[in-house]
Amino acid sequence: MHSAIEAVEGRPDKKWFEKFSLENAAKGNAIYQHLRGGGHEPAAQGAVSFGGGESVLLEFATLYLSPCSGFDADQAALFPFRRGRPDDPVLPAHEGRAFTSAQVCFKVTCNATNPGEGVFIVGSSPQLGDWDPAKGVACATTTETFPVWTSEPVSMHTAAEFKIVVQHAERRDGARWEGGGNKSVEGAALAGADSLTLSCSWGGLEVTATRA
Repeated sequence: MHSAIEAVEGRPDKKWFEKFSLENAAKGNAIYQHLRGGGHEPAAQGAVSFGGGESVLLEFATLYLSPCSGFDADQAALFPFRRGRPDDPVLPAHEGRAFTSAQVCFKVTCNATNPGEGVFIVGSSPQLGDWDPAKGVACATTTETFPVWTSEPVSMHTAAEFKIVVQHAERRDGARWEGGGNKSVEGAALAGADSLTLSCSWGGLEVTATRA
């Protein structure tokens, strides 16, 4: 924040923030204050700010990146807009760890397969196939590890629902979906994680997240 103010104030033709920037910052602060709730607690959801310039920097940083805000900077992201003018200051960007992808490995306990069949994770996000078994995440097992099946790491950064699917290893001849409700990957589990293992079982709703 300090370096950004120095960059703006250091322009030879402008020694202060423009009036409209301060007005826009006040409007933005009012919106963020509403998100924080009646008790003025920091917003629980991640916050992203796009566009603007000085005003965006002010309205975002004062409530989310300030040490006095009480907000976890890992849950915030700031991407200032640049107009491409030579005298424009370089405003700092910030991308909290909650907005970066975690490498997720699925560890599934399933003994419902027949010879030639495999276990797949199929879910609501593109990374999990958008509920299409033909695009699901394949899991593998060995004689020693069966009935535990493990996937290769999948890059994920948002919450998703999923189910375990059993189908032919070449994804043909139809698929068998486990019964019951959808399992879920919570965004809170992904936030700030570089790698994560999600353990679950065929027919059960419980998902255990373990960070590496």
